[in-house]
Amino acid sequence: MFLVGGLSLFAMNYVVVRFVLRHRRLDQILQGEPAVLIDNGAIDRAALAKELLSEAELTAVAHRQGIASLDEIDRCVLEPGGVFSIQRRTGAEQPRASEILARLDQLGRRMDELKSRLSAG
Repeated sequence: MFLVGGLSLFAMNYVVVRFVLRHRRLDQILQGEPAVLIDNGAIDRAALAKELLSEAELTAVAHRQGIASLDEIDRCVLEPGGVFSIQRRTGAEQPRASEILARLDQLGRRMDELKSRLSAG
């Protein structure tokens, strides 16, 4: 009995997915449209409310993508599949990159110093 139910659900799912893939407009109706949550650095609180998201949840999404705060985001779009597309503001990552390069240079100098000490001692 369970096997018949499981197989019929599987078959029905296959048919529905195939049908939806062939009819793009139906797919858009079922999936929905992308929601712009941040545009030009401004948070759209109405769009957040419509998607049942809080600013704290959006901040958590930004943190998972390596962004420290929402101020660094130029545009954030919630795609119909649930994926967040985030674009940083231009120049937002530049200070961080130069900071990292400076630290790498500093570490390189320390390693050279340690190598010279080991070879001398």
